[in-house]
Amino acid sequence: MSQHHASALTAGAGGSSGPDPRCSAALATPVGTRDAAIACIDLVAQDAQSLDRALAALLGPVLPISAAAIAVDPSAVVGSAAKSRAIPRVGTAPLRTIVDRAGKPIDEAVVARWSAAHASIMPHASPAGVAAIMDACTAAGLVTTGAPTAFPEAHDALERRTLEALARAGSALAIDPLLDQPARWREAGLTPELASLSASEIARRLSERVAERPGEKSAKGAPEADLTHREHLARWRVLNYLLLPALVVCVGRPNIGKSSLLNALAGRQVSTVADEPGTTRDAVGAELNLGGLLVRWADAPGLEVPGLEAQGLEAPGLPVSGPQHGEREVGPTSDDPDVLAQAAAARLIELADLVVLCADYQGPWPEQLLVGAGTRAVVRVRLRTDLVAELERSLIAQNGDEVLADERTHSGFASGAVRVSSREGTGLIALTRAVREALVPTAALADRSPWVWWDGALLTPAC
Repeated sequence: MSQHHASALTAGAGGSSGPDPRCSAALATPVGTRDAAIACIDLVAQDAQSLDRALAALLGPVLPISAAAIAVDPSAVVGSAAKSRAIPRVGTAPLRTIVDRAGKPIDEAVVARWSAAHASIMPHASPAGVAAIMDACTAAGLVTTGAPTAFPEAHDALERRTLEALARAGSALAIDPLLDQPARWREAGLTPELASLSASEIARRLSERVAERPGEKSAKGAPEADLTHREHLARWRVLNYLLLPALVVCVGRPNIGKSSLLNALAGRQVSTVADEPGTTRDAVGAELNLGGLLVRWADAPGLEVPGLEAQGLEAPGLPVSGPQHGEREVGPTSDDPDVLAQAAAARLIELADLVVLCADYQGPWPEQLLVGAGTRAVVRVRLRTDLVAELERSLIAQNGDEVLADERTHSGFASGAVRVSSREGTGLIALTRAVREALVPTAALADRSPWVWWDGALLTPAC
């Protein structure tokens, strides 16, 4: 071990006199999982000198320039023999060798110097290697902990919340609104420190400006401040679908093309497709990127709806209980796969954030399937429209937007039904837009008021 390295251990990081509270090392990422390729160990010190001493104890010689090409500023740490153990400067991220107390190499790692008192060591995420580096930190006198450091480079509570959200955002649509939050909070007169409060409290403070204008009443007679408070919470709940993908459940009768629809949206074979009704008896799902909005799409087992046959729809599919079919057990203890499949579908509908109600290109709507949907949003889809007769195709061409005129006047669904042919690929863009608008309306994205996403109460469905 070099004389420089030995002096750094004893005089710098406190290797011989116990832990130095002026500098700590915290494992900020999980290790030993399939998802982790790179680990992150945060070094946080009270001052620049303490961090310099800790880095001097942990870093081996600078790697050759060819191996350190990823550094932000390689010239800052590579050059002369005097810089062979140079400490990375603020704003640089060189590739360095991490060594143990004896100077023996442990692993190569990117060492990012975020600020004078904060750096991150990013080695390979092998459990043994990370454990050895943490042991080296302890030997160097750093206070070590396995508790993650929540973005210590953040300047305030709002920036920390924003960095956390960016790291886990499921949808690309979340990025611009998140990055714009500091400006939006300033425009609303909120300070970043308020990001430590609950969503309800922040909504109350936002609504106080309206409450200060006496005499304003909503159409229902309630104070405008109360209405504004509720509107803020409702908008935030909607925007949170950008971070945590919504559950979209596709329901309909058997053998009408729901599995083909999922495959078409995913661009790959996710669900088995066959002419036999009841092919999908288990819920099949996939994460889909619908125009920048990530959703969890579940293709529920096809459900029979007694009575549709009387409306002229042919009834392939599952037998129903009754005198003409014979009585059979349909309770929760039944082991009949059809009964279990229908129970699973009913449960999915109860959990859904959005229900996609599917019908064949000319069949009636299975309204009974919406019983468990409550007040959840519903998007209606006509499937297999490539089978529509030429006359109906001309009607579609006349009305445009892949929506039939007689669908526009359906009670409660003035926007009509989206018409899709999975085989021809028509209507998929219209369906993507309809799902996006039902979950995260364009108006909610365009609203420049602040967004609160960290309150667990906002994860509870409003319905």
